[in-house]
Amino acid sequence: MDKSEIPIGPTAAVDERREMLRCIVDTQLNLVVLTHGTMIVGRLTELSLSGCRVLLPKTLSPSTSAGVECTFKIRGVG
Repeated sequence: MDKSEIPIGPTAAVDERREMLRCIVDTQLNLVVLTHGTMIVGRLTELSLSGCRVLLPKTLSPSTSAGVECTFKIRGVG
């Protein structure tokens, strides 16, 4: 991952309001937009039991809501 892909996040731990802290990972991710049947390959950069942060090569339209599924491997486990 180069510097342009590094996510910008909270500057201090007090800004973090999530229940579970996210662990930093760097692995390929396949994101499937279920309503369109589209698959986008991106990077999974942070992961926790309550969510994740994904970097995609293109932005998704925020005007429509859509169901998505993500598939990825962490330490060889899918």
